[in-house]
Amino acid sequence: MSLVNKWKLNRFAQADPRLSSIARRVLFLLCNYYNDKTRQCNPSQLRMSRDLGTTDRSIRNGLKDLVVNGYIKIIKKGNVGFSTQYAIDFHLQEKFFQATGKNFPKDQENIFLRTSLRTYLEEEELKIIKGGESG
Repeated sequence: MSLVNKWKLNRFAQADPRLSSIARRVLFLLCNYYNDKTRQCNPSQLRMSRDLGTTDRSIRNGLKDLVVNGYIKIIKKGNVGFSTQYAIDFHLQEKFFQATGKNFPKDQENIFLRTSLRTYLEEEELKIIKGGESG
């Protein structure tokens, strides 16, 4: 995936009120670990905890947030000595705009530079901000 797509996904996650701070940091790290050639992402939780300077429990909580909110999927669960393999949904923001009936702009960078996604969502009173209530 291109660097631009990684940036867009991370920018989208920064404005997502459902994600914890650690989940945002873990997503950023997973995007850095993603190998464009093999299309694999499989860092160990221990490695991620060392890289972020946090506990492995925090990493697990961040990963859980990302799975629950559709940012990543666990492809192959790891165990002692083997890392878990993750799939990152680099098109999540596009799916979001399609699901809300909005047209995702061809020039995606401009919408993120002009205004934050949080402001956009609040103006539209979308379900994601209202916690399940329709606006």
